[in-house]
Amino acid sequence: MQQPKRNLLEEWNTEIKKRLSNLPSNPNKIAFAAQFEFIYTVFKNTFGLPFFNAEQAGSPITEQNWLHQLLVNIDHKSSTILLLDYALLIEYAKTLEPSFFKTIKELQRNLDNLRSYFFELFTFRLLDINNIPNNKKITEGNQEKEGTFTIGNIEYLFECRKLYMPGLIGLDVKKELTGHLSIKIRDELQPKLQSNVGMIFSIKFSKTVNNATKQKFKNKIDHFIKTFNQHNGLIHTIDCNDSDEEGTFSVVNYSEEKRLQMEHENTCDVRAYLIPPEASDAPGHYRYETSTTHTVDREAVLKQVISKLKEKRRQHALSNYENRVYIFDSESFPQFRMGLFQQASMLEDDILQKEMEDSSTDDILCLIVRDYTGQNPEIAIKVFCKPKFNDVKIILEQLKSNY
Repeated sequence: MQQPKRNLLEEWNTEIKKRLSNLPSNPNKIAFAAQFEFIYTVFKNTFGLPFFNAEQAGSPITEQNWLHQLLVNIDHKSSTILLLDYALLIEYAKTLEPSFFKTIKELQRNLDNLRSYFFELFTFRLLDINNIPNNKKITEGNQEKEGTFTIGNIEYLFECRKLYMPGLIGLDVKKELTGHLSIKIRDELQPKLQSNVGMIFSIKFSKTVNNATKQKFKNKIDHFIKTFNQHNGLIHTIDCNDSDEEGTFSVVNYSEEKRLQMEHENTCDVRAYLIPPEASDAPGHYRYETSTTHTVDREAVLKQVISKLKEKRRQHALSNYENRVYIFDSESFPQFRMGLFQQASMLEDDILQKEMEDSSTDDILCLIVRDYTGQNPEIAIKVFCKPKFNDVKIILEQLKSNY
């Protein structure tokens, strides 16, 4: 019999009400209850409940519903704040021309475009609440543009773009291999263990990964567990090293010393520990832990920013607007698909400033970093431009959001 689908919005709402019922009655409780009810009602009425049905396990990172990720992070304060802000953006869209809210409804089947559109709404609202005159969704020729704003009697064309951490395919492969390894250990290896042995599993890639890489390492994992189980789980000394041009899958006996050494070296892409009962904090039981490493160097970040900047310049090469502002967004919260900039400090960069100063066009780069990974949101704006636009730079960097 097929199990009914979990509805994450309903689960979130039920859990919130349960928690609120355990709090003493006071003005704060009433205010919180009103905010939570507002979030639930706006999402339900805008998208419908089926939109919040839990996704199939193993969905690629780029296809996951980011609103689902916020709903399941119920204990994370910034996730709840961001849910509230998305609900407020929906209500803000209703105050504009009818087409703005209609677009939200139309884009719910295209999650990437929907998330990008929410950033456009964020930008429109940012300009409005800071009293910067603007025109939204203008048309130039046969192209629709985000809009224009006016500062110091000069009109600027502005365009929005979201930026994500590069290497998402690699991160997706690591995520799936971690899940595959966990299931295989739980269902096939651990039930066969008779020798009270612990293990350290590691995966290290030799080159850029893709879906073919993922399947090869799944085969390596399956082969090791099948071989181990052929000996009825009685192997005491483990030293597996399965290497090829894609990388290495290795398994060794567990020890705290080996674990600390591996974590200190931090050279593996995926690590997993099957901790034996004598080393576990749960006597008589194995404990299982996993860890993945995904780093993005500064060069890769800058390369993506400049690539998207050049793409926007080509797109607007024939525009009649001489002054253009490209507004790039990096939004991060507890999920796999992180924004490009993990901290506001990453915005300090001479290379981007030089790129703008050397440009033959009078354009401005405005980077917005919205960081919801901590308990309190942090929003920073950094502008790169020619010195003659410094007055505009100061105004844009001082824009205030709702936080």
